Amino acid sequence: AARWAHDGTKVLPVFFQLAREVWFYETSFPLAIAGRYVLEPWWLHRLRRSRVVTISESSRRSLQQIGVRDVVVVPVGFEPGPEIVTTKERRPTLLYLGRLSANKRPDHVLEAFKLVRARIPDAQLWVVGNGPMRSRLELSAPEGVEFFGHVDQATKRELIARSHALVMTSVREGWGMTVTEAAEMGVPTIGYAVAGLEDSIAVSGGWLVTPDIEALATRIGLVLPDLVS
Repeated sequence: AARWAHDGTKVLPVFFQLAREVWFYETSFPLAIAGRYVLEPWWLHRLRRSRVVTISESSRRSLQQIGVRDVVVVPVGFEPGPEIVTTKERRPTLLYLGRLSANKRPDHVLEAFKLVRARIPDAQLWVVGNGPMRSRLELSAPEGVEFFGHVDQATKRELIARSHALVMTSVREGWGMTVTEAAEMGVPTIGYAVAGLEDSIAVSGGWLVTPDIEALATRIGLVLPDLVS
């Protein structure tokens, strides 16, 4: 049964993702502990008798773990963009696309890239997006990294099409639409096996790795040369 608003209107709750681990990356102690283990479960447990809609099996499992029983998964819709006519970069090119914030772990991408460069010296990494970590990331970035900041849709799609692989290191996602955007243009994703990405990367023909910088670098080093050739 759906919940009802104060005026009698039937309400169907829709969740794209839960926060859970994100609390520890975006808030400080003790709020992180309270949010993860008290506040979020308390807020959502009130929906345990409601029908709830979410976008992935990962989010369904997370909701069920806190007692929400009736969860329906409605797959994410996606409308392909206009055709991009371009050529791939000659250099092995990785792409990070997303907000430069702690829960996305872009620092993991840079650290993994440093290891990749030892194996593939001409590799390059494009970082697309803005966020509170940008200044720190720019200071610590190794040679071969270029920051684009926020770009428009046309530029974003061109950069995706010219790259060889997308790298995703989020703590969790509801789905990970950038994975789908890249897959539309034939660009696979190498990313962490976490909620959301386990769904989107698995169905798009990419590679899931243990959430670990060395594991990520190892996988990139193995598959990137084949993607370029």
